Amino acid sequence: MLIGKWTAVHPVSEIVRKLRERGIPAAEVRHPAAAVRDTRVLARGETVPLTHPRYGAVDEIYGMGVPIHFSGASTSLEGPAPGLGQHNETVYRGMLGYSEERINKLRTEGVI
Repeated sequence: MLIGKWTAVHPVSEIVRKLRERGIPAAEVRHPAAAVRDTRVLARGETVPLTHPRYGAVDEIYGMGVPIHFSGASTSLEGPAPGLGQHNETVYRGMLGYSEERINKLRTEGVI
């Protein structure tokens, strides 16, 4: 209760400064929407703005980035998770070699 009263009348920046001056680790706790848009977080690739496949670039869509950097490879996220069944054709036909007939049978049976 004592801390709540003290913090209620001081700006966050002042509270953090005063605590740090006394050797107490402190940082602002931000709303997630503000945290994912922080310039440092974006620069490190911790979060990335995503382009929605249907709506295009939307200011409110952010996803987890890949802040790990490899010397011989690059990683990235270009969009949100695929829609349900979006890659069925690629997997069944391309990767598994299923025929059109077999894929249609799976659809008819409600498997896909």
